[in-house]
Amino acid sequence: MTLKTDHFTVFYKPGHQDEADQVLQTMEFYRPQIEKLSGNEQLHVSIVIDDAGIYFNGLTDPTNSRIHLFRAHPGGWAGTEDWWSLVGVHEYTHELSLTNTSGMWHVLNEIFGPGSGIFFPNLLTPGWIVEGITPYSESQITPYQGRMNDGLFDGYMGARIKDGRFPSIMDATFSPLEYDEEGIYTYGGEFVSYLAKTYGEEKVTQFFNINGRQPGAILFIPAIGIDRSARGVFGKSFPELWLDWRQRESEHHKDFQYEGEQLTKRGWDIANLTIYNGKLYYERSFPIKTDVFSYYTPYQIVERDLQSGIEKTILSTTTSFTSAFKARNGRLYYATEEEKSGYANSLDSSKGLYALLHQYDLGTHKDRVVLADEIRGFEVMEDGKILYSRQLKNGYGSELYQYDPRHREKKLLMSSPYLINEIVGDSKLASARLIVDAQRDWESGNLYRLDLETKTLEPLTQTPYTERWLSLSGDKLFFTANYQKISSVYCYDLSNGKISRMTENGWIGNAAYDETTGKLYFAELNSYGLDLYQEQAKFSDYQLPDLPQTTPPTFTLDKSQITSGNYSDNLKTLGPKFWLPLINSDKNEYGMMIMGADAIGDFANYSATLVYNSKTDKYMGDLTLPINFFAPFQVAVICSDWDERTNQSTDNYNQLLIAYPWARLSPGLSQLKVGTCFTYEDDYRGPEIKPFATIGFQYPTANATLTVSAPQSQMKSGGERSGLYTDLEYKQYLADNQFRIRAQTIHDPDNPDDVFTTIRGYDDALTDKQGKMFTAEYSRSLFKIRKGLWNPSVYLEDVTGSLFDDQAISENGNRQESWGLELHLETKYAYNNLSLEWGLRLVQNIEGDNRMEVFVKTVE
Repeated sequence: MTLKTDHFTVFYKPGHQDEADQVLQTMEFYRPQIEKLSGNEQLHVSIVIDDAGIYFNGLTDPTNSRIHLFRAHPGGWAGTEDWWSLVGVHEYTHELSLTNTSGMWHVLNEIFGPGSGIFFPNLLTPGWIVEGITPYSESQITPYQGRMNDGLFDGYMGARIKDGRFPSIMDATFSPLEYDEEGIYTYGGEFVSYLAKTYGEEKVTQFFNINGRQPGAILFIPAIGIDRSARGVFGKSFPELWLDWRQRESEHHKDFQYEGEQLTKRGWDIANLTIYNGKLYYERSFPIKTDVFSYYTPYQIVERDLQSGIEKTILSTTTSFTSAFKARNGRLYYATEEEKSGYANSLDSSKGLYALLHQYDLGTHKDRVVLADEIRGFEVMEDGKILYSRQLKNGYGSELYQYDPRHREKKLLMSSPYLINEIVGDSKLASARLIVDAQRDWESGNLYRLDLETKTLEPLTQTPYTERWLSLSGDKLFFTANYQKISSVYCYDLSNGKISRMTENGWIGNAAYDETTGKLYFAELNSYGLDLYQEQAKFSDYQLPDLPQTTPPTFTLDKSQITSGNYSDNLKTLGPKFWLPLINSDKNEYGMMIMGADAIGDFANYSATLVYNSKTDKYMGDLTLPINFFAPFQVAVICSDWDERTNQSTDNYNQLLIAYPWARLSPGLSQLKVGTCFTYEDDYRGPEIKPFATIGFQYPTANATLTVSAPQSQMKSGGERSGLYTDLEYKQYLADNQFRIRAQTIHDPDNPDDVFTTIRGYDDALTDKQGKMFTAEYSRSLFKIRKGLWNPSVYLEDVTGSLFDDQAISENGNRQESWGLELHLETKYAYNNLSLEWGLRLVQNIEGDNRMEVFVKTVE
């Protein structure tokens, strides 16, 4: 179903018309503002409202003129007051700024279509330009909403200045594996804000206008591209402007100080601090590189003895945590992300996220899941029952449930127009001692007292700033707020309503108070990430800012300006978005290639080629068509009679793939995919039918995948072909090392094609049709380079090394084996749009042949 104006077509599922109307009204209201900033206007942009559970995000595909908005509200993230305005403005700014073209590039887009993206100079810029304009734009709606207003980016830049680690323009462009907060969003948002404040917002607009017609802009050589555009607008190149920005940030943050005593020096991410029985519990996550462009991320719960300071990891998992930890009756309760199918979206094959609530016994160390739902906030009551909130499925607000784990009974207690993000309490359900962080639409998250008997929320604070990360210690309610755009810890005394400020410096995340020692523990941001800090609690009287909440906009779009539609509007978007003529006069071949996609994602990015040979009077071509219409089933059609190696018509190849995938984020069984592939080739009489199954397991430091396939076909020669393939891969992570084993079995005696692959140290594969293949490989990161060139755009990141042994053994006794050493250099190019692995291999095979080989691989 759709709602339409001249500028937008909003796609939505039944039951979500009110949300679709709000999205359309919001986009039309802010459209002139975004058009002015981006210097561009566009008609008939598709906007799709997707449901993916608790996953919140948005994405823009300028090559297909479509925007997808996920409906889950992020709560206090980025100071969100109204989700549709924040995510809608962000994504539409992408759409207009990236498609801003004129001159030669506009003509080429008009002729060939926008589908390739190669004629969008503003799309082919560093990520801090592509993403920098959007946090700036999203933050112009109100003084409190958006990432340039909530204080996080500014606080992180202060930490980089304090630690003497201001990011270089090369690191910002190529994003090496190191903590950078939100990276291109942080650096880009702050840099674009600096340009707008220093030179005027109109100059930022002028840059996109000029760069959108710059002849050399797509060559990834700044001197003839983006730097030429920058000099034309700002009078300086981007490296020069970057140094000016650094000077400005140094002056702005010259008095930046950290708060308290630093207890850990590991960086990356920590959160969800809670104190119980003299122990501090918190989550920690961090990536560990083990191979070329490859790393794994453990998610841990750490226990710290507050008297001795000794820490230990009590639990590791494979998925992120979603809510604050709670400790009750010798148990720690925590929630993790999990994935399932069945949500109203086609783009990701109906997959979405929900939460698993775990109960971890601190004595026996047994862990079990007690509840699965789209949990936002929860509290465990004295009687063991669980109180939790979830976002309404239709419209704005929350449902509040009571769940009894012993009887597995769920009861709806109330529905509320407030979005309830967090819940804290220390008594029974009937008590008034339940405090929530909640917000109405177009308001920030504030503190409320929840009364379940009257089903009402009584405000404790009313400010336009974000208050979140609650913890309760007796009558003292600790929370973090970004008053005056500085994230600090505060205390609300529930006995008398008095508010105290607990921290003055730095950027502070959530905190926990130890009432036995009077110490405050908190997560604080430094240039390496979030670490644990402490200090003796000091309660300084504080007066809340006396500022009104944001006044919601008055939408002026009249109903008469909106028309309704149906699924046919999606079919209209299926037309090709790009075409390219294919001409080879030497071979008398003439044709075209086309690419496209629909708006919703039922028919994801397709491509087709058709070529006519006037000499042979034959047509040849290919088609690739992924189909998500039947999600969660995966369907793909692939047809070809074109040999890409010779550019000649070849045997017909037609394939239909049907599969059902199941995936899981938690440790243990992580994936299960079963399907069948039907392939029509000239070698066979009828189709080759290949049923297959994949099963996978994952753990914090290991994973394994097994794939089994059994192709069956009737040969044109009259015989029957029956094959069986197995492929097992196992990875074990040992700190910053990786050990990988891959074992394959092959049984396909009647296959007319090669079945073995070529192993390292050999020029050709075994020609037999039955046997085994084996690889054992040990790898690790060796050292960092992190240097590059601005002109041209080249970056060297890290060097990794590996030791390997490859074997191929046929049932006829033929054998190949090789062993050796590889060095891998990670390189990035074209503003991080291309990654290549350059390698040096020293290899010896069992025939005594020694080789030194240089190789290069593209990296997805």
